[in-house]
Amino acid sequence: MTDTDFLAEARRALERVVPGAPLEPVVALGSGLDHNAYLVGHGFVLRVAADADAEREARLLRLLAKRCPVAVPKPVASGSSWLIYPSLLGVPLIDVSAERRAELAAPVAATLGRVLGCLWAIPARAVDGLVPDDDTPLEDWRDEAVALLDEIRDAVPAPARRGVDAFLSGPVPERASARVFSHNDLGMEHVLVDQNFGRVTGIIDWSDAAIVDPAKDLGLILRDLGAPAFDIALRLCGSMLPTREALAERAAFYARCLTIEDLAHGLRSGQAKYIDASRAAIVRFFGERHP
Repeated sequence: MTDTDFLAEARRALERVVPGAPLEPVVALGSGLDHNAYLVGHGFVLRVAADADAEREARLLRLLAKRCPVAVPKPVASGSSWLIYPSLLGVPLIDVSAERRAELAAPVAATLGRVLGCLWAIPARAVDGLVPDDDTPLEDWRDEAVALLDEIRDAVPAPARRGVDAFLSGPVPERASARVFSHNDLGMEHVLVDQNFGRVTGIIDWSDAAIVDPAKDLGLILRDLGAPAFDIALRLCGSMLPTREALAERAAFYARCLTIEDLAHGLRSGQAKYIDASRAAIVRFFGERHP
């Protein structure tokens, strides 16, 4: 099926569950690595991911609506590869100017720290069958970043190239001693904010949620919001894990790998916002002052 077919199916379902809902216009909102999103009639979001189990994700979202301290999508209908939900307030943090994003870093990080604490407290048995167990070795993360470097090397700012090479040729941290339930892709494209009041209004795209190393989502906060914001999130996540130093070390490792991955995504998709944010993060992490 094409996205057009999924859209027609979703609109028929929406007509049944929300009679009289406006179905026009349909506007493309954007795409990620594995999905496309559309705004339907100004009030609903249709997310299509042909390789995903959208009905399973819909069940997960209904569970999270009761546990997450910020808004999550609440599906009104779903099919095998799509779900449709009322649009949430706010704009993706990645669409906020870099200057305003820096101003919002501390309050956003505080909220995300609390969100992670709530997610990590959800027992694995509560999401059994709804999310996978992601135990990807850190060596695989490094190897993928090495493979991507050949693709993006010309786009890496010159002052950071030696640092990137040194990182990718170095050792990896020790693996996590425990895994938790988490969003598993808590990048700034999935964090909605009210940029006037400086608050998080929602978190979207839970398709990658998993039982995973807790450092992964913390690494995304470090990548997108910087070290001071990361420290706030780490302090407020309420982690019961005893090895905070090891957690921070792995978070820094993930942040660096994910910065390389995001630059590759930006170059492939031609999205300047990813390219600009990734290049700035690469300089922070790998610039000549940070060998």
